[in-house]
Amino acid sequence: STSCQSLSFDCEHIDKQLILTRQRCHQRILTCSRKKLRLLSLQEQNDKRHLGFKKFVDNLDEKRCANIRRYQIELRDYLLKRLEADRLRQELDLLNIKIDQLKEEKKCYSNLIDIVQKAIPLFPSGLLQGGSDGVKSLILRYQTLVETKSSFEQRDFSKEKN
Repeated sequence: STSCQSLSFDCEHIDKQLILTRQRCHQRILTCSRKKLRLLSLQEQNDKRHLGFKKFVDNLDEKRCANIRRYQIELRDYLLKRLEADRLRQELDLLNIKIDQLKEEKKCYSNLIDIVQKAIPLFPSGLLQGGSDGVKSLILRYQTLVETKSSFEQRDFSKEKN
């Protein structure tokens, strides 16, 4: 009977220990499940943050590429404008040289006209009516020079007005 009692006590003790172990195991499973849920939640938050950061980096990369393209276009436009400005500056220099040449030519014509105007009164009055061909050509040349001088002066006056 003692052995039966002892056996029954052992069985009860083993059953209690088994129940305790099951409870601890169940508690541990619950703790692990909670921990797993918490870790899954953290993983989901990290994935969302990672996705947001990836979008941020991609957006920055797109902006950087757009800024590089814009810079390249502005640089190209700047260089083209510089080339155009250099070309216009050279053209202006050539035009200034041409203006100086024309001023010199005008000065020569003005000197020639002054000489002819001073020389005409020195000719006898009858010489112009029936004189030689050389004198007539000189007088015609004088008239042409006077007309040319007048047109130069009108042109210069109209340019100064504008």
